Amino acid sequence: MTRLKKPSGRPTALGQPRSAADYGRPLGRRPPAKTIRIFCEGTVTEPRYFEALIAVGRLRNARVRVYPGGGSKVTPKGLVAWAYAECQQLDWDWARDEAWCVFDVERAGTHRDLPQVMASAKRKRIMVAVSNPAFEFWFLLHYECTDRCFEDANDVIRALLSYLPNYEKTMGVFPHLRANTEHAIACAQHLREHAELDWEGCPNPSIGVDRLVSTIWRLMHPTPESSASTPEASIVESEEKHRHR
Repeated sequence: MTRLKKPSGRPTALGQPRSAADYGRPLGRRPPAKTIRIFCEGTVTEPRYFEALIAVGRLRNARVRVYPGGGSKVTPKGLVAWAYAECQQLDWDWARDEAWCVFDVERAGTHRDLPQVMASAKRKRIMVAVSNPAFEFWFLLHYECTDRCFEDANDVIRALLSYLPNYEKTMGVFPHLRANTEHAIACAQHLREHAELDWEGCPNPSIGVDRLVSTIWRLMHPTPESSASTPEASIVESEEKHRHR
């Protein structure tokens, strides 16, 4: 093994004595970890899904925490206010860190103040992941890429039961969905790009969860194996697989 020469203290050609630092590798500083906070409207379905998602992989230089909702935090307005208040108490870097509010529309007319809430979240730099009509629409996109309207959350669940016959809200669903995560992300992107109505207005159906999941997924998989594949190719391949199961 080659030994590093000890500093002699003798002057160099430039007249300065050598130091130990001249023989070592310069130490780099690790950049601060990205912080992601996920504030959920629900107390079980959404928190359980996100906790399972972040548990399966190594998050590279990121810290993610999930906050279950309930009580006064079940309304979009209350959720955004809660997220903003929490961030104000943390050493928050608004340019690096992300706070997400996850909630459902449920059915038409449920949240009449939704446009005002969305505008408020934007001003406060709080990101939103809205599901219309329900979070289960995100689960459904793991199996089919559909843009049909749903009457309410129960209507989405009925469609999901075709693929997960034993589904219920307290179920740990992520192990069943994990293999199709990239397909669901691609499907949501495809539907967003080809929708007749702007998804920023949260029409029925629409989903914002894919943007949050995609952020976490990239942190766990920084160099995907097939980065050249298109959303359309991913959708066709996955749906072909399900047809032949």
